[in-house]
Amino acid sequence: MDILRRLQNHDAGIDFSDTLREETSWNPGLLYDFKLSPTPSVPTAITAMSVDGALGLLAVGTFTGKIHIFGAAPMATTLLIPAPNEHAAREEVKFLGFCASLRRLVCIDGANVLHVWDLVDLQAEEPTPPILLKDSSFAVPENVTVLSTSPLHSHAFIALQSGEIMTFDVDRLCPSPFVVPNAWLEHQEVLNRTSEAIEHRVPTVMDIVTHPRDLNLLFIAYDGGVILWNLSTSHVVHNYQLSLHPGAAGGGGYREEDLFTERYPPATSLSVHPSGHIIAIGHLDGCISFWAVEDDDRPLAVRTLSEPFSFIDVNVPDPMALIDDPKDEDASSEAPPRRQQQREPIFKLAWSGFPDFPPSKDPQHGAFSSTTLTILGGTTASDQQGVTVLNFPGLVIPTPDMTSGPMSPSLSATLPPSTRQALKKSLFPPESLDAATEPRSVYPSKLQVEDFCLVPRGNPHLNGLYDPTSIIILSSDTNAPKSVLNAFAFPPEPRDSSNMPAIDIYRNPLRRSRLPPKLDFTYSTSTRGISDCQIMVFQEREVFGRLVSGFINSQNNEPMAETNSGRWIEGLRGGSGWSDFSGENAPDARLSKFDRHRMMILSHSDLTVRFYDISSQLLLSAEALRFEFPQILPHLTLEMARLIPLLPPADKVEIKSAHLASISAECAVVLSTGDVAIWRLREPGSPGQVYNIPSEDSEVFVPLDPFIRRSERRISSFQPFCLIRPPAADADALEEVTASALSDVGFLAVAYRRNSLAVFDLRSPKVTLRTSWLPKSGDKDKLGPVTTLLWSFCGLGSDGDPRLRLIASYQHGTTRVITLRVSQTSSEWEVVSSEAGGKGVEEGHFYEAERSSPVDPFVSTVIGGRTGDECLATPAAIRKAESDDPAIVPTTKKEKSDLAHCFWVVGGSKEARCFENITGNQ
Repeated sequence: MDILRRLQNHDAGIDFSDTLREETSWNPGLLYDFKLSPTPSVPTAITAMSVDGALGLLAVGTFTGKIHIFGAAPMATTLLIPAPNEHAAREEVKFLGFCASLRRLVCIDGANVLHVWDLVDLQAEEPTPPILLKDSSFAVPENVTVLSTSPLHSHAFIALQSGEIMTFDVDRLCPSPFVVPNAWLEHQEVLNRTSEAIEHRVPTVMDIVTHPRDLNLLFIAYDGGVILWNLSTSHVVHNYQLSLHPGAAGGGGYREEDLFTERYPPATSLSVHPSGHIIAIGHLDGCISFWAVEDDDRPLAVRTLSEPFSFIDVNVPDPMALIDDPKDEDASSEAPPRRQQQREPIFKLAWSGFPDFPPSKDPQHGAFSSTTLTILGGTTASDQQGVTVLNFPGLVIPTPDMTSGPMSPSLSATLPPSTRQALKKSLFPPESLDAATEPRSVYPSKLQVEDFCLVPRGNPHLNGLYDPTSIIILSSDTNAPKSVLNAFAFPPEPRDSSNMPAIDIYRNPLRRSRLPPKLDFTYSTSTRGISDCQIMVFQEREVFGRLVSGFINSQNNEPMAETNSGRWIEGLRGGSGWSDFSGENAPDARLSKFDRHRMMILSHSDLTVRFYDISSQLLLSAEALRFEFPQILPHLTLEMARLIPLLPPADKVEIKSAHLASISAECAVVLSTGDVAIWRLREPGSPGQVYNIPSEDSEVFVPLDPFIRRSERRISSFQPFCLIRPPAADADALEEVTASALSDVGFLAVAYRRNSLAVFDLRSPKVTLRTSWLPKSGDKDKLGPVTTLLWSFCGLGSDGDPRLRLIASYQHGTTRVITLRVSQTSSEWEVVSSEAGGKGVEEGHFYEAERSSPVDPFVSTVIGGRTGDECLATPAAIRKAESDDPAIVPTTKKEKSDLAHCFWVVGGSKEARCFENITGNQ
C-alpha cells in the first residue's frame, strides 16, 4: 500500500493502511537474492563445479568465495570460505571435490588453502547445514594445479606446481606422508627425448584419473605425456607419449611450419574407457590419441573433430594430401598457401558407460556395451561450437586374452594382435549406423564453453561417469562478465546428417533439464533477461487444480509435455528440505492453509513464458518437502519460438507482457511486433479447437492449431489457439502495444502506440471494437497513449446497474470508460456508444464516459462499496448481466444505489486518487 503514501521533502508522510494490515496472513520477506555481484566491477562468476552421484549433490563455487550446494528439489544451502581476517575479502573457489565415502566436501581457494566441510547431516531425517570442520584449513605449500577426489578413496590427490602430487587424508584432516614424485621428469631424464617447447621447464600435472577397475592404479597426465602409476608399489607401470612422424598432419593440419619434423603434442586431459582397457588423451593441438592400457608403444588411433567426423589417423603422413591439397585453390598460383584454421586444444574428456554392460545375453566374456566420449574443445572456427559427444560401439575382447578376469585389465608386457584389433574396432562407428548418420552429437552454444560436468543417476562407479542422465554446461558471456549455466538430458541422440540440420539443443525441448531455482534464475540462459513478472491470485481452487494437474500427473510417471523447461535433474536427490515454522518470519500454518493459491508468471528473453507455483500451501507440510520453491510447472511453459514461421526473426522479437485469466485459464502473450498470441488450457481427451472467424476478420486472427504437439494432447497444458495481428501500420512505423488486459469472460483489450484501441471477443473469435479515429484534432497529443486497461463489472455514475466495462487510462491524465452489453437484436456483444450529439461508435464516440485521472497511470482497480472486494469481470457477473430475472434486479432507489456504489482507485507516477462510482467525487 505504499502507493497511498505521499512524499513531501524528506517526510515519508502517514501510512493510513497500517491499521488495515493482517500480519498473520501476509508477511513479505526475501525469498532469493539473485544479485550477481556486490559491485558491478566484481562479477560473481562460477569458478568450479563438482558432482557426486553417490551423495546426489551438486556443488558450485563462485569468484566471491561462496559454495552453493544443491541436491533434491527443495534442498539448497550456501557455504562461505573463511576470510583470512575480518577486514579481508574471501578468496575465490579454485577447486571442489566430493569424498563420497566420508560424506565430505573438499575445497581449495585462490590462496591455495584447503578447507573441508562435513555433509553427514544433509542425509539425516532432520538435516542441518554443512559444518566447516575445525582445524581442517591447510595451507598447501605450492600453487595447486589439479585437485582429484574419488568416491572410493579417503585421500585427496593434490598436484603441485613442481609436478609432485601430495595426498591429503580427508578422514584425519591432515596431509599424508605418501607423495607421488614428478614421474614424467624422471621419464625425460631416462629417455632424454623431449620437444624444445618443454625442454627447459618442469613438467606440469594437467589431470589425474583413478583407474575405474583398479584403485591401485592412477593415471597422471603431464603436459609431456601420461603416466600410469601403481600406488601400492610406488612405481611407473606404463608411460604414454604421442609422437607425430614427419609429414603427419596432427591437430594442426598440413600447413604447419614444423610439419616435416618429429613433434610431441603436449597432453591436456585424459579419460579412461569403462572397461579400463583404453585411455583417451587430449592434446594441445586439438587431436585425441587412443591407447591400449597394456601397450604404450603406439596408439590405437589418433583422431580430430573435423566435420564430418574423421576416422583417419593424423599421426601418420598422408602422401596424397602432401602432394596435392584439393581444398587449396591457390596451389597452382604464386600466392602463398593459406594456413589451416587454428584448432582449439582438448580441454576436457569424459568417457561414460551405461548400466547394460556387460550385456546379460552376450555369451562372450569381456563384452562391454556402447559408450560415449564427451569432449570440450578440439574444434575450429568453422566447426559447430559447443560440447561434442562421440558414440562408440561395444567392446568385445577375445576370451583367450581375459586371463586376469573379465573385469580387470591385463597389464602384460605384450598385446596380442587379436586384442589390439578388438580395441581398435571399438573406436569406429556402430555397425547399426549407416553412412549418412554421424556417430556424434553436439550441444551447441553461442557462448564460450568453459566447463561441463556429467550428473550420474546415482552410482559412484567409473569415477562418477557411470550412467549419466544430465549434463551441466558452464559458459561465459563476453558481453557481460558473468557465467551461464545450462542443463540438458544425456546422452543425446545421434543426428542423421542426410536429411536434417544440426540439432539445436537449446531449442529442442527433448534435451533440456531443469536446474535448481537459484541457479536457473541467476545463471541459466533460459531465464536470463526477465522482461515481465506478474503474480496471479486465483479466486477459484478448481481452476488452479486444472492448471497444476499436468504437473501432478508427470510426477506419477504419466506423459509430460515436451517443453523447454525440462525435467528435474534425476541425479540430484541428496539431502532434503523442511519448512521452518519456528523462525521470526514463519507464517501461521492454521491460517495459511486457507490462503488463495498464487502463481508467478515470468517472461524471458528466449521467447518463453514460465509459470511457478508460489502458494503458501507448498510450505505447510510437516514432512520433508517434495518439490522446490518456487515450484516450476514445466508443462505450462509457453514457447513463442514455435510461432517464428509467422513472426520476424527471433532476434528481432521479444515478449512485452503475459496475461493469464484466473478463471477461464486463457493466456495472452504480447510481443514487441504488436502481435498477441492466445493460448488455451486443453484438457486430455477434449475435442479439437473450433474456429468461427468472420470473413471480415480473417486477416486479424491466424489459427495456430497446426502448432500443437502430439505430446500436448495427452496432458493438461497450454496450447496455441490464435495469433492476433496488429492494425496495418506505415512502412516505417511499428504498432507497439502500450497496454493490454485479458478478462475471465473471453474479452481481450489491446491499446497500440498510435492511439488505437481494439477489443476482441475470443470465444468466436471476432473483433468487437477497433478504432483509431480521434474525434478532435490534436486529441492524440492531448491524450497520449493508453498505459492502463482494466476490465470490471460495476456501475458507472448515475447508472447503478453493474455492467461489463473497460476502463482505459491515458498517459496525460484522461480516462475513458467503455461499456459492453448483449445486443437486443442478437446474442452478440456490442459497445454502448455515447448518445451525445447523436453520434455513434463509427464516429469516434466508442466510450460512454470520460474523466480526469493522474498522469502516467500504471495501476487501476475498482472496489465494491459494501464488501470491499474487487469488482471483477467474471462469468457469474456476465450471467447476471444477461439475466432478466427480476429477483436479481434492484427495485428500490436505495437498494440500487447501494448495489452500484463502488470506488475506483488509480495510481500514477506522482499520486494516487480514489473516485466514487468512477465518474463521481474524488
